[in-house]
Amino acid sequence: MADVCDNADPMIEAMVAGGIANSRNQKSLVAAGFCHNCGEPVSVGKLFCDKDCMTDYENEQAARKRNGR
Repeated sequence: MADVCDNADPMIEAMVAGGIANSRNQKSLVAAGFCHNCGEPVSVGKLFCDKDCMTDYENEQAARKRNGR
């Protein structure tokens, strides 16, 4: 006879598989010598010129995701 834990296994496996699929679909940024938000030149290895640009970029990406883009 199956108990509550046995019944939960398929649900947990589906949630984990969904999380893995979501993380594989996300694009990662590459340091290219410019700020990914405003386009200003940045030092080697940096993605954004400052914390404000990073926050603005993250907020914009979150809004795009909410809107299905």
